[in-house]
Amino acid sequence: MQNHSFILAAGTALGTLIVSSFAQSPSSDLPKSPPSQAPSLDPVVISASKVPQKLEDVGSSISLIERKDLDRNQTRRLQDAFHLVPGTVLVPSGQTGATAAPILRGANPNQTQVVVDGVRISDANIYPDVFIGGEQIGLVQSIEVLRGPQGALYGGESIGGVINLTAPRGSGTPASSVDLLAGSFGTFGSQLTSGGQLESFGYSLSAGWNTTANDRPHNDFSNLFQAVRLDLPLSDTSTATLTFRNAQRSYQSPGTIFENDPDNIEEEEFLLLTASIDSRLTGRWNTKLVTGWLQQDLGFIAPPGPASIVDHRKLVFDWRHTLTWNDFLTTLIGTGYETRDMTNTGYGSVTAADALVSLYTEQTLTPIDHLTLTAGGRWESYRSIGEALTWRGTAAYHLPQSGTTFRSSTGSGFRAPSFFELYARNPFFTGNPGLQPETSLGWDAGIAQDIGEIGTLALTWFDNDISKLIVTDFLAVPLSVVNLQSASNTGVEAEFTGSWQDRFHYRFAYTYLQAEDADTGQRLLRRPKHTLGFDANTLVRNRLTLGLGGQLIQDRLDLDPVSFATITGNSYFLGRAYGSLQITRNVQAHFTVENLFNQPYEVIAGFPGRGLGAFGGIKLTF
Repeated sequence: MQNHSFILAAGTALGTLIVSSFAQSPSSDLPKSPPSQAPSLDPVVISASKVPQKLEDVGSSISLIERKDLDRNQTRRLQDAFHLVPGTVLVPSGQTGATAAPILRGANPNQTQVVVDGVRISDANIYPDVFIGGEQIGLVQSIEVLRGPQGALYGGESIGGVINLTAPRGSGTPASSVDLLAGSFGTFGSQLTSGGQLESFGYSLSAGWNTTANDRPHNDFSNLFQAVRLDLPLSDTSTATLTFRNAQRSYQSPGTIFENDPDNIEEEEFLLLTASIDSRLTGRWNTKLVTGWLQQDLGFIAPPGPASIVDHRKLVFDWRHTLTWNDFLTTLIGTGYETRDMTNTGYGSVTAADALVSLYTEQTLTPIDHLTLTAGGRWESYRSIGEALTWRGTAAYHLPQSGTTFRSSTGSGFRAPSFFELYARNPFFTGNPGLQPETSLGWDAGIAQDIGEIGTLALTWFDNDISKLIVTDFLAVPLSVVNLQSASNTGVEAEFTGSWQDRFHYRFAYTYLQAEDADTGQRLLRRPKHTLGFDANTLVRNRLTLGLGGQLIQDRLDLDPVSFATITGNSYFLGRAYGSLQITRNVQAHFTVENLFNQPYEVIAGFPGRGLGAFGGIKLTF
């Protein structure tokens, strides 16, 4: 329930801090005023092609959110970052801790791939919604979202795009921080972060705990998480990197407002281990070997029936080589191997295993100055479903005099059938071993324009057609699944990012989406036609940061939770306010107010979101 006394106390305390900070002259132990300067226009190096590129040379539609931006706007949950990414909608199945399904350019959540520390953690059986719904912004250096089919480099389950998270590399003098948080809905949290370099050894780590009772009865969530990255030079030309991520989560799931079940509990234990060796063999030949082990154990407790368990195991190998032939041609070539195992004791009762081998390549060509072309393809062979081929091409042309970049890309993608869809067996449902992969063909074209020294505006027109969608066959007895439907997703994305004088930072994202069944013309569920997200913050007198943000969702369809009839989903606007005050060089107070206008809303009909809530805390650095 909403804690108004806490909100009043937090507001009073914040007001006292602000007034006292302006009443005092700046102390010598506070950070010095940064010099007035234009924002850095240096291009950002990213991995859209798994080859380092300047942002202006990337033909794919991509958004990058850096850790400094997440810290500045007080983002602590992974899912809260995506409202600032065009073409992206998160659909949580409840309040904090519930699964949060990503929809990229209208594609189904299981058609989006999540890559963490170089390993693709989602696949046909491991949906990304569990990870995104529970993950905190712990050991995350940046969030990169590639939109459109990315099968040529990333393989299956990348029809909508790819979400890429990386852990920061420790460097510089070791430093640590402890962040303590408390607030509405019985929310408490703590997080330790540390990183730096000891001689040639780099490290970064994060560990924490958070809990909340949410805004409904029997809706508690708790999360214990740890993450570590270690970097060790093996020689002057070779570096080894190890990462470890672990989380234990528990979520009381009351269901819809018509159920309010007091007994349902969803539990998860997540473990990801990766190891990589990055080597420069010659001046023109680089190689990187990545291995990973993923373990996800899910438990579903729903008395009076027995608990059900879904356990996933995945082993990943990826070995790629980058050959720079000359100043205008670079070749990427790689191979991969994965094993996947699942045990499901619940509905469908599936125990299955699969393995796949892949080969991929991409050529990057710069035939003239400022024009970058890429072309690539991937072959994957599954033990379960056979072979799949995907391809992709991009173009980027940058005009440095005007700060204009033209981009375009086209490519294909696929999603393999899940073990459940292939092999499930019970009295009410039977799988279909003859299923084929879902496939897609998409393209986009856009322009990005630097606007003086205040930021960059990007506009993109996209289309993504998906075929052989796997749907339920209601005429079969028992029920089964078939490749039947097709979907057409088209729209426009707009993004504006920038800063002024390094004191005023802003980000804006808008998407117009027309997502429909290509056979019937009916709109697809839970795909809003209009999505708008924004954030703006300013630095006041060098130690006070204040910001406002929000998300608007408008014009969408949903299902009635009782009759299952198609209904018009509610439109809503969720505002937020936040800030931080640097009390001393090592002490920072911070606050956030979520759902600023106490807007009633349901992202999924029957699952109400949280009301107005205020949260505050202290961050200590040392």
